[in-house]
Amino acid sequence: MKYFFNSLSLKSLQYDLGMSIGIELRLRPMIEHFMKTSLESLGLSAAHFYLWKTGDDGRFYDLAYLGGHVSYCLSVPRTVKRFPHHSAKINLIIRQVAPKSGVMIVQDGNTFSHIFLLDGVGVIVFESKNHPLEKKLCVALGPIMKRLRISCLASLQHEQSLLEINARKEAESTIKHLAYHDTLTDLPNRRLFLDKLEHAIESARNGKYFGAMLFLDLDNFKTINDSLGHLVGDALLKAIAKRLTTSLREEDTVARLGGDEFVVLLPQVAKDMDGASAYTNLVIEKINRTLALPYNLSGNILHSSASMGIVIFPEDDSTSLDVLKYADTAMYQAKAAGRDTAVLFSNSMKVAANKRLLVEKELRHALNADELSLHFQPQYNIDRNIIGAEALIRWYHPERGFIMPVDFIPIAEETGLILALDEWVLFQACEQIVEWDGKGLLPPKFRLAINLSSRLFIMNNFVQNVKQIIDATGVDASFLEMELTERLLISDFEETSDKIKELQELGIQFSLDDFGTGYSALSYLKRLPLDRLKIDQSFIHDITVDPGDAAIVDTIIVIGLHLGMDVIAEGVETKEQYDLLQNKGCTSYQGYYFGYPMISKSFEKLLVKAKADILPVMQPHRILGAAYVH
Repeated sequence: MKYFFNSLSLKSLQYDLGMSIGIELRLRPMIEHFMKTSLESLGLSAAHFYLWKTGDDGRFYDLAYLGGHVSYCLSVPRTVKRFPHHSAKINLIIRQVAPKSGVMIVQDGNTFSHIFLLDGVGVIVFESKNHPLEKKLCVALGPIMKRLRISCLASLQHEQSLLEINARKEAESTIKHLAYHDTLTDLPNRRLFLDKLEHAIESARNGKYFGAMLFLDLDNFKTINDSLGHLVGDALLKAIAKRLTTSLREEDTVARLGGDEFVVLLPQVAKDMDGASAYTNLVIEKINRTLALPYNLSGNILHSSASMGIVIFPEDDSTSLDVLKYADTAMYQAKAAGRDTAVLFSNSMKVAANKRLLVEKELRHALNADELSLHFQPQYNIDRNIIGAEALIRWYHPERGFIMPVDFIPIAEETGLILALDEWVLFQACEQIVEWDGKGLLPPKFRLAINLSSRLFIMNNFVQNVKQIIDATGVDASFLEMELTERLLISDFEETSDKIKELQELGIQFSLDDFGTGYSALSYLKRLPLDRLKIDQSFIHDITVDPGDAAIVDTIIVIGLHLGMDVIAEGVETKEQYDLLQNKGCTSYQGYYFGYPMISKSFEKLLVKAKADILPVMQPHRILGAAYVH
């Protein structure tokens, strides 16, 4: 240990130590350099530094105000053992440091520890052997420690600012990543894919080569999701995303649009159309082989395939949105062709796609422009008494006349407009019932049947919405009958059954529409509280000439009657069909032989006439107008 006998030597010491401060901006190198200089200048055996800390975030605070503690940081020389200055012991000692002097001396054998408190920063411990530092030296070190404290605080603030800047940059990077990537699979999302596709189209035009885009929709994914749960479904989506990515070149892009829809971008595949088509076919074969391999997910061995729409670009002045739309159209053609197949987009599809967009746009307008109406086709029992009707939506376009349901209902289902259409139909049907009931025209046990899409029925708030419409219109719910499809029954049996029972408590009855064309199991019929089976008209059309159809109809009638259900045949067009159905025991009928779909005023006249007259049978040779096709 060195001794300082005059003020000049102390001033020189202060100068040397002061100059060692601030050479480094970062805290740890600054303290280490200061302690090395102190060891040489003071002849110390070792020096140690402890940081103030509070909480778990590692930030530094003033012990006096926040009740923090010190944590060991570093020693000089680095090989020295830091006894007796373990963090726990130091934390007890520093509470005894005199605020004025800012130093406390602790002896342990022949080692003297000089503990200097740097408020809000930490503690420096100078060790000397055999003798403590002179009192006047400790006093002279006071200003140095204050300067060191100020430099340390500035360094801490700088480091904290860097931490906050880095954290902000990391957060911004995360937000940006989430904005352009799918949260489940971490693949590019629709926005990023369209950017890449637009760039690929422009590059293809400039470079005079061709690229390709694939639109993939997984086959039967909903069945897996519904039967095994969303966790297994999500795991399958992630596994498929990984397989698709590993099947392609580094410059290719796989993205997830949502649900079970994926898209693949293949830029710069060939200089000519034939070469591009050939290469794309090779990629499709590779993808099919990859997806066909079994998946072992949570103990479930699953298999997957995809329907694909293909577009080779560039074509004319098509944009990225156009190409995506064309690929989507081709994918739906692949679905219609039997799934697990790929279809190349053609010009004829382009015409169909443009027509589809036009119909969708005009249908949205029709919902608010009073272009939609309900027509009613009567239903009769075996005694030829009117027992109800089926409400059928009709669209009269001001320029193109009647648009057939087959031309707009599928588009409404694809775009989600079917939900608004269904709610409109339900509301209008309830209001019409209220009007006829107010005039005393409805016969006992009359039922107005309404076709509802499965998309509306599976909505969580479906039952609540129905109750609100009933309350708003004041309709007697016992006049309502809702027609369900067979596909809906297997999508979520328990939930469907609960909703049926809840609405039946209001008086609403339920029928199974187009029975025999879907996937119904007899166990569903036995367990579901249905009131009526409706035989699909495809079986009625050839019932008099096709023994197979006749046998199917006979079986459906027997099943329905044994389960206590009413059985109604739709599509009855001739007397021969009616007579045969009557002999088989069918209880109710609907079809052109009894009456065409008609506007509300015409149906009202029929209700009035039905009170007095026997129903006049329609002539089978009558020409069917466009407005009356169901």
